[in-house]
Amino acid sequence: MTSSSGTNPARLRRNSREDARVTTPVEDRTSTNRRQAAAVRADEAFGAAVTDAYPETTTGDLTPSRVAAWDKAGDSALSGWVATNVPGAGPA
Repeated sequence: MTSSSGTNPARLRRNSREDARVTTPVEDRTSTNRRQAAAVRADEAFGAAVTDAYPETTTGDLTPSRVAAWDKAGDSALSGWVATNVPGAGPA
C-alpha cells in the first residue's frame, strides 16, 4: 500500500528502525512474545479495516472453525515473513 505521497508507509517505518533492528539480538527478534504481539496487532488492524469498509455491522463474529483457520493462516504468514525478512531468523 502506498500513501497519497506515493511512498510505502511500512517501508518508511522499517527504514526508520533499521539501526535498532541490526543491534537487537537474534533471540529477541524472533521471540514468541514478539511474534504474539505482532499477531495481535495484525489481527486488530484486519478488524479495523473490515469494520471501516462495513460500518453498518454491529458485530465482528466468526464461526469457531473460521477463527481456527484465520489463526492458522496468520501464524503461517507471520512465521514465513519473519523467516524471510528478519536477519538471522532462519527458516520458519
